[in-house]
Amino acid sequence: MVVTSEFGLLAKTKFEKNADIRRANIKFLLLKIFIVKIFVKNLLKVIVYIIYIYYIKQVGTFEKLSHKYRTIMKNQRCNHMPETIKDCPVEYAMKIIGGKWKPILIFRIYNNINRFGMLSNNINEISKNMLTKQLRELEKDKIITRKIYPEIPPRVEYSLTKRGESLLPILESICEWGTNHKL
Repeated sequence: MVVTSEFGLLAKTKFEKNADIRRANIKFLLLKIFIVKIFVKNLLKVIVYIIYIYYIKQVGTFEKLSHKYRTIMKNQRCNHMPETIKDCPVEYAMKIIGGKWKPILIFRIYNNINRFGMLSNNINEISKNMLTKQLRELEKDKIITRKIYPEIPPRVEYSLTKRGESLLPILESICEWGTNHKL
């Protein structure tokens, strides 16, 4: 409904203004959901890119890296696709530390946020069931250990194994990349 003011200008009613605000809020919410979907979809690409940058830092330059990579691939070349995930090192690494929560959990445990309640409070978006599942998978893959203290109430602490500590340079590279490229 359009109302004419005393000066002859057109004005919207209060109801129409509120409807416009609601439509704008819905559009903004849909935009946020779209951005989150893109972020989750591209998280794997970002992790692979950061691992790539980490290896460039270790070797020195891109040319040395590509020469070293070609030499390794010549020595390990196979004429068929790997039959299992264990045959492909990138897929195996992503199976172990891939996903939305595992790198975050490893990094939090490394920073002494090592109890279930502390992890649950520190990572607001994760459900307790998902946290339990991810911790069990990391424990099964021997990335973390679980120590149960015989107290009442029982206390459980998680810590990184040597295998888990070997992931720290990669996670520190991810942290550095996130700090430098945060929008």
